[in-house]
Amino acid sequence: MTDNNKTQDVRADRLNRPRKLSAMEEVDLQEELREMEQEEELIRREAKARREKREQRRLREEKQENFLRRIICTAFLVTVAVILIVLLAVYIRTGSKHSGRAEETLAGNGSVTGVSDDGVSGKTGSASLREVIGKGEKTEADQVKLSAVGDNLISQRILDQALERGNGTYDFAYVYADMAEFFGAHELNWVDVETVINEKIEPAGYPTFSTPSQDGRDLRAAGLNIFSLSNNHTNDLGLEGIEAAGDFWTKFTSSDKNILTTGLWKTKNGSGQLSGLTSSYEQKGLHAQPDVYAYEIPVYTCENGRKVAFLSYAEMSNLDETGDIYGTPEGASSRIIYTYETDLIRAQIQKAKELADAVVVSCHWGEEDSHEVNDTQKSLAANLAEWGADLIIGDHPHVVQDGAWISASDGRRVFCVYSLGNFVSTQEQPDEIIGVALDCTLSFTGEGEKTSVEIKEPKLVPIVTHYGEGGTDVKVCLFSEYTEEQAASNGMNALLKENGSTEMFTLKYIRSILEKNISKEFLKIE
Repeated sequence: MTDNNKTQDVRADRLNRPRKLSAMEEVDLQEELREMEQEEELIRREAKARREKREQRRLREEKQENFLRRIICTAFLVTVAVILIVLLAVYIRTGSKHSGRAEETLAGNGSVTGVSDDGVSGKTGSASLREVIGKGEKTEADQVKLSAVGDNLISQRILDQALERGNGTYDFAYVYADMAEFFGAHELNWVDVETVINEKIEPAGYPTFSTPSQDGRDLRAAGLNIFSLSNNHTNDLGLEGIEAAGDFWTKFTSSDKNILTTGLWKTKNGSGQLSGLTSSYEQKGLHAQPDVYAYEIPVYTCENGRKVAFLSYAEMSNLDETGDIYGTPEGASSRIIYTYETDLIRAQIQKAKELADAVVVSCHWGEEDSHEVNDTQKSLAANLAEWGADLIIGDHPHVVQDGAWISASDGRRVFCVYSLGNFVSTQEQPDEIIGVALDCTLSFTGEGEKTSVEIKEPKLVPIVTHYGEGGTDVKVCLFSEYTEEQAASNGMNALLKENGSTEMFTLKYIRSILEKNISKEFLKIE
């Protein structure tokens, strides 16, 4: 081994052996170790403090959440209790007259009514607490919104378009779609069913109308729910038509408890028959009709429990094959009541007053295509008001006639609109496609014999039947939403040109007809 190698081994040995510390170095090292232990202890304490703070924060948050849950739960329970107390109080004050829910029964005359537990014929709106418990007295006013539109006149043109839209079946929804929002703002929506709606007879237009049942369903889908079946076309299809219409409406109203028909009255197999009230008319040169079961009054029970009776009458029927304008088909199970049967009408109104909180009477009367209210209309309207009608709805002239207040001897003010004009048609005179919709509120106070009803703010809202050239694409619109462009494209203008008229169907023309024939206090154009 060389000397150089020995030197390297000695150096390596010294490096591997631990060096002995001096006293000062050992003191310094111990001090450094104490400082490190103190730092570690401080870190542990800080970590512990942070954990404790997190735990305290979690406990606080949990406590707050539990407190909020208790507050919310308590508030909910208090709210429910208050609502139940209010509903109970309202029900107790409702009174015994509104306690029964109507159970549906067949009137047997093409008009379906119901019979409640107090024997009242009726239809029921949505169920309410007052139908279940308690009786009391109502002192505060409550209200029901009502609308009415005129003749739903389904021509061959409308039939053809509905068949095309339905692609082999009938679809009338397009005709009424623009009116759905208006009807949706009312609980009661009345319409004159001018044509015989049924499921059995081949569809046909003028002069003997037969309308597919889908039209009735589409009217309902648009919001209409009170259907008047009494007019000069009711007997168009004879005995077969009367029975077919009765079958359809019986089935339809059985499937929907919130619709009601009126105007066809049973002639047999019922109760409450009034005999001998029509025979005297033979002495006046009029026609004695079959006796009817006149006390089966169609009554609609509204959502607030108020009951509204609907009665419908017609001035005449169209000529039958014998030339008889008052011809009830022989053997018919139901018939219309004519406006000359005043003893019968008075008896029905008086009975309706016993059964309902309000009585609405409609008359298919007046002279066709005349804006003038004749003396016969005025006289009958005055009598209807005197006998107890609260609201009178007129149709048949196919054009609008004015509204009026009629004062009864008992102090009541009865509103009458003499003609709503057409609801929808493809007739070919400009005034025949201008109609109005009645918009009013029935405001009730009192209970039982002390009940009174006021017709609040009756307004006549203009409507227009729009169709293209040749009567295509028929639909009914609110005049307030009808544009000048639509008026210019209305097929009525082509007809006016063909007839050499210088007058055009414009918004100005429509407005002029309305303002000329309807009083300012009732007309609601905007």
